[in-house]
Amino acid sequence: LFVLRKGVLLGILPPATTRVGRGLRRALTVAHPVLVVVGPVLLALDCLQYDVLATFLFRVIGGVLVAGAAGFLAHGALQRGVAAWLRSVVDEAPGATPETSRVDAALTIGRYVVLLAVLFGAVALMLIVQGGDVGALHEFLDVDLPFQNQVEGARITWFDVIAGVALMALFLTAVPKLKLFLERFVLPRTPLDAGLRYTISTLVGYVFAALGIYVGLVQIFDLGALGYVFAALSVGIGFGLQEIVSNFVSGLILLFERPIKVGDLITVGTTEGWVSKINIRATTIQTRDNVTMLIPNKDFITQAVVNSVYGDTILRVRVGVGVAYGSDTAVVSALLLRAAREHPVVLTSRAPEVAFRDFGASSLDFVLMCWIPEAQEHMRVASELRFRIDALFREHGIEIPFPQHDLHLRSVDEDAAARLRGAAPGAIDADRVADENGAPDARDAAADQAR
Repeated sequence: LFVLRKGVLLGILPPATTRVGRGLRRALTVAHPVLVVVGPVLLALDCLQYDVLATFLFRVIGGVLVAGAAGFLAHGALQRGVAAWLRSVVDEAPGATPETSRVDAALTIGRYVVLLAVLFGAVALMLIVQGGDVGALHEFLDVDLPFQNQVEGARITWFDVIAGVALMALFLTAVPKLKLFLERFVLPRTPLDAGLRYTISTLVGYVFAALGIYVGLVQIFDLGALGYVFAALSVGIGFGLQEIVSNFVSGLILLFERPIKVGDLITVGTTEGWVSKINIRATTIQTRDNVTMLIPNKDFITQAVVNSVYGDTILRVRVGVGVAYGSDTAVVSALLLRAAREHPVVLTSRAPEVAFRDFGASSLDFVLMCWIPEAQEHMRVASELRFRIDALFREHGIEIPFPQHDLHLRSVDEDAAARLRGAAPGAIDADRVADENGAPDARDAAADQAR
């Protein structure tokens, strides 16, 4: 019991300053309660002459501990070795970001492969310590699950459940690594555009995930016997999960038809931004303010969507401006064209144009139209053009008026004016009489009479 004390065991381990020492100490912290309980239990079973049970528990627990310790040490060593090897053999593109780094992708995939190898090796080592193999493990777990009908050929055992869950977990956890491998190493070597590469990797991930679920279910169930169950579930899905199914089908349509793709600048309703991901349920939009918005895929099928770069990234920028009446329209047109031609981003292959749009209420309305090569730059270019136009207009004395309204006043008779002031008409007549007579007393008397 003294040997099983936590302080004694920690003193045997390497110091906590090393990575191995820290890992072993964390593992001991988790496993120490099990060691404290198992030791007396095995001793009691041995004293009670339960030799077979004591031997079995000792082999199982010993195999788990040996496999865990060996797996932990092998995992750390293999990870460091594989990481150093991948950094030396994987070429990195200049100016690569974390989203495009091939080294980071290789390290992520390498860590996953190392983890799988260590897990399989640990299980094999545990079976060797126990003196068995996969056949013995299958025989040990070949026990029917409780609460099932014992129909010939339809029995489900614990081994089936564990194997099915393990296969599904293996396939589903491998999907992100497979997509990462395609996006960073395979598809960039093809002449496909970024949107089509994303579509291919996403569809491959869906197919691989569906395959994993199918393999796992086949390992556990007889899918032919579950046909009626799936038919009933399809009815429930149709009523209860129709929104999710609708968004999923809409996502597949977006991936196949590709009206929008990753990297496109789109506008849905009042939301404008770049498409960053097309997921199963929703599409991720990154706005100009760096706000991430999740929009259901169904909205892209049922609503009007403006795709500014669909088929071509060239976009026409429109800048409207009004000048005061009496301004020289020829000079205004020349200054607007000059502002467009002086901008470094505006295309020269497509000449800018100026349109005299209308005679406005308080201004002569013009619009400058020019082309830029990248649609995402239209807000910045339009702002810079407005600054330049304002400077040119100030330089040449062209006035940009503010809205004006003319107010016309007309005279009214004294009775109407009195009503507007809230006074009685008779009071005004009394004042007029008094003024004509020139007598204040008469004016006051007339006022009193009117009251």
